[in-house]
Amino acid sequence: MTTRVVLLGLNALMYIAFGLGFIFAPTTVTPMLLGVAAPAGDLLVDMRATYGGLSLAIGLFMAYCLYRREHLYQGLLVSFLVYIALLAARGIAIAAEANVGQPMYQSLILELVLAVLFGWLFFSGKRP
Repeated sequence: MTTRVVLLGLNALMYIAFGLGFIFAPTTVTPMLLGVAAPAGDLLVDMRATYGGLSLAIGLFMAYCLYRREHLYQGLLVSFLVYIALLAARGIAIAAEANVGQPMYQSLILELVLAVLFGWLFFSGKRP
């Protein structure tokens, strides 16, 4: 197995677990990952759908790209684009907000590292 396969596989598993956690146990996962209590009512439904559903879909797509190796680079590209988008959106949000907790800065740093990593994996490789 190559480094690209292993890292995409770990990324897929993380997104699948993250998605399932937000779909089935958002009141447990939210404080653990975001450092705040889970909302209630419509906001909790939207959190399950948005955080859970989108994360699950992204993870399943990455897993599909592993299963169909000819799509490995599409999975790496999606990983890169997801982390770039998260990094940009979180950076803008942090700049716009006055009161931001440490988990947001930790997430920003993690997204930067992962964007660089998946960018390197995608752009440095010889594509089929």
